[in-house]
Amino acid sequence: MLNKLIKLSLALILIISGLTAQIYSTYQSDTIVVTGTRIPTTLTEISRNVKVINSTQIEQSGATSIDELLAKSVTGDFQARGMDGVQTDLHLRGSSFNQVLILIDGMKVNDPQTGHHNLNLPLTINDIKKVEVLKGAGSRLYGPNAMGGIINIITRQSEKQSTSIKLSRGQNKYFNRTISMVLPLGNTVNRVSYALRSSDGYRYNTDYDISTFFYRSSLNSKWGNFSLTSGVTDKDFGANQFYTPGSYPDQREKTEVAFVGLQHYLKPEWGRIRSRLSWRQHGDTFVLDHTLNTDDPGFYQNDHTTELYTAEVQATLDSKIITPHFGLEVGREEIASTSLGNHFRNRIGLYIEGQSTIGKFSITPGLSVFYYSDWTMYGFPGLDISYELSDNLNWIASIEKSFSPPTYTNLYYNSPVNQGNSELKPEEAWSLETGWRYENQNIKSSLNLFLRDNKNMIDYAWNSLDSVYIARNVNDFQIYGSELSLELDKNFLANIPYLNMLKLEYTKMSGSRQADYKSKYVFNYLQDQAVLTAGHSLVWGLKSIWNVNYQNRINYNDYWLIGCNLYFNYRNFRINLTVDNILDTEYYAFGYLPMPGRWIKAGITLQF
Repeated sequence: MLNKLIKLSLALILIISGLTAQIYSTYQSDTIVVTGTRIPTTLTEISRNVKVINSTQIEQSGATSIDELLAKSVTGDFQARGMDGVQTDLHLRGSSFNQVLILIDGMKVNDPQTGHHNLNLPLTINDIKKVEVLKGAGSRLYGPNAMGGIINIITRQSEKQSTSIKLSRGQNKYFNRTISMVLPLGNTVNRVSYALRSSDGYRYNTDYDISTFFYRSSLNSKWGNFSLTSGVTDKDFGANQFYTPGSYPDQREKTEVAFVGLQHYLKPEWGRIRSRLSWRQHGDTFVLDHTLNTDDPGFYQNDHTTELYTAEVQATLDSKIITPHFGLEVGREEIASTSLGNHFRNRIGLYIEGQSTIGKFSITPGLSVFYYSDWTMYGFPGLDISYELSDNLNWIASIEKSFSPPTYTNLYYNSPVNQGNSELKPEEAWSLETGWRYENQNIKSSLNLFLRDNKNMIDYAWNSLDSVYIARNVNDFQIYGSELSLELDKNFLANIPYLNMLKLEYTKMSGSRQADYKSKYVFNYLQDQAVLTAGHSLVWGLKSIWNVNYQNRINYNDYWLIGCNLYFNYRNFRINLTVDNILDTEYYAFGYLPMPGRWIKAGITLQF
């Protein structure tokens, strides 16, 4: 697949003369976000709970994968089956792992087979400029899957020629080698990255090999800004009891993901036009027992290939009274599978949003209408409001309807322990949120209260008469909670020795249901979670970032995870020492899968 993608990328470069540029003018400033609204809006003005992880924070974190970065930076349920980005289920605000929308530069990459693969991303941590995390519903403008939140990964752009080489070693024979280059060529700027990560694993049959290739090119011309983004990631890993508690320790899995996205941005006198065309292919081979011969009667293997096609056109009109935004999206999802069968579904969506400022009020109503060939037409209205209480304090509120279609695994999977249901309906929910945000030069803080009322929630349920878990639409389930965040600048901390940064996020959630069954996924949310990040300036130029994560999951024991990244910069040279799970805490993913203890890694980075 790697050779195919390289050839495809080169062909596209020749065809379009090396296109690209981050099509969003909004990407040119860290004070602008796009996940909360399609209309360019500053972070201080947006009426939603949005977290921005910038490039400096990414470098300081010591993270080697996007899921590790998110777990160290925001409150969210990142249920990892393995380390270093092998496989992670992402939940926000008590959502399922199918209900968070993942974007690369605004382009959708969710996998229609299963949300287990949503974080199989074709880029390296070096290629990320920033990550925008929107908590809460976003279907009114982004369509399916945006029920619990949106993760928008924005890739780097640079016009200066440079090379970055990173080598890291660690326990469990961990080895990471990454090279990234920025190459201006004519009127284009090209970024190329290649990475190899591997480990023998922290217990039997948890080894992994991960290779990633990423290419991005940009072009600014009189016809607008053009961009090409492409990448591929191959993973081969031991999946000891990943899907079968207490049995089948010799499971193995191999995944491949390829992505190509074309974008165009034009700014005429009357507003802005944006268009996108993207393709994502994902391959998944799962073997129940890789020690058996393929001719053995006990051998069990599933092969799946999915393809996702998406085309979008958007237009924003500049106006002094109200700023309207219109969009059209057309998409197709396909799967060819030895166990799920061959299926496809088409979708088409229309959306409109308007933004207006009346005195101290900012009001943003919106509506999307989506049609799925497998179901029918759905409408999803929403409204965001903010009010400026003072120069530094804002009140925000929102209400929105969202939805998420069943994955192909939900519909057609059949095994000795899990059974799909072809009669499943799309999940729907009404989400309400209100909160307050305070910000000055030294302090950023917010408090948000939220409620999501779910209809047709999909869960694998076990009733007293069942012999397996069966996928069902679950009604009458509500999730509600509060989120608190606090960030103190180094100027505020000037009188505290060595401490130059302090961030705290805390989320508390509760759920209610009117159903009597044994749940496999829905009712295992985090009741309490806190993420504390502290930065220190030590002696001789040494600096450190501490990360403390507290988790209290419903029906399980709570635990603390503490990690540290110690680093030293000198000109173009950087060394770092990362220690994860310093206390060697014993904890489990999904209630049964043991996770790694203390893990030490050391690395060196050269930039020139």
